[in-house]
Amino acid sequence: MEKYVFRKYLPFLLLIPSFIIVLFIIVIPLLNSFYLSLTNYVLLKPGSGEFIGFKNYAKIILDPVFHQAFKNTLLLMIVAVNTELWIGLGIALLLYKEFYGRGIIISLLVIPMTVAPIVIGLQFKWLFNEVYGVINYILTGLKIINEPIAWLIQPNVAFIPILIAEIWQWTPFMIMVMIAGLQSVPRELIEAAEIDGATAFQRFRYIIFNHIKPILWIALTIRSIDVVRIFDVIQIMTGGGPAHATEVLGTFIYRTALVDRQFAYGLAGAYIAMLISIIFAWYLFRQVRKVAI
Repeated sequence: MEKYVFRKYLPFLLLIPSFIIVLFIIVIPLLNSFYLSLTNYVLLKPGSGEFIGFKNYAKIILDPVFHQAFKNTLLLMIVAVNTELWIGLGIALLLYKEFYGRGIIISLLVIPMTVAPIVIGLQFKWLFNEVYGVINYILTGLKIINEPIAWLIQPNVAFIPILIAEIWQWTPFMIMVMIAGLQSVPRELIEAAEIDGATAFQRFRYIIFNHIKPILWIALTIRSIDVVRIFDVIQIMTGGGPAHATEVLGTFIYRTALVDRQFAYGLAGAYIAMLISIIFAWYLFRQVRKVAI
């Protein structure tokens, strides 16, 4: 009997170390940071930390800079993620069938995804530099523009380099996911449709696209959540400027909490950003479940 009881509870006993690690590394810091977000704690200011309830949250919801950061994050999510998706799908369709050198091409396409975000930020900051940037050199050489554009200084164009950098880095992720999805499409269905006289577009629309819909939504979910926490590339390229034109949730939280030292206020922004991520993830996973049925 004792042996049976031991075997029954052994899995739970083995999980105890993991629960303890999760408790001290995740749960306790989360609870502590949430409590701090309900105070007026200021970094490096002794005596601060008085409990003020949800005043930080009420203040941040009315903050125009936070509104701008949220809009930019949403814009990045809609434009960059969808562009990555459709470019990735197009390239994946070109690489769908086996041919000589296919593996080498796929390996080369993956390279941007493996580069550190800080390196990408520095790379694109150099490419779009007003004085010695390659982009201005090419555009002026082709007579597309008459004089160099201050890409990272002018508020009306500063977001364009950010979008291009994000699309360049993460389109390979979409390519890999789409290639994996296309491999799951039954060849027999495509061959049968081809014999019946279906065009390439019809085969894509009625067979391939329907089969990879769940994978499309999963890819969108992963990248959308990832975009909400983007920080490195934007911080390196523009720091959220000029005049908050490229401010996103990540740079807003960093600047507020660590640069302006309004630590509790920054934590409130972080929890709102986390809530936004959860809402987006919940909605997108619902779409995955719908198309998977």
